Amino acid sequence: MVRPALTPPELEQVYAIRYQGFVEQQGVPLAEERDEWDARAHHWLLWDRERAVATARLVSLEAGQGKVGRVAVLPEWRGRGAGR
Repeated sequence: MVRPALTPPELEQVYAIRYQGFVEQQGVPLAEERDEWDARAHHWLLWDRERAVATARLVSLEAGQGKVGRVAVLPEWRGRGAGR
């Protein structure tokens, strides 16, 4: 089930999944992984029962457009379509 991340604990899960995927596994500097768009983006979590397994953010742009980014999936869920 995909749900918006609205509470502080849910946002912590968003950032934990992203940290593991981008900073730890891909070597992205934390200063680059977290940016000014995070404060105004809509963050989403994919849940497997009670566990968040993937995340993405939607940034609203001008003229009703948006951009999906920062898609991150826990290693054990990769290759199973969780990032789609």
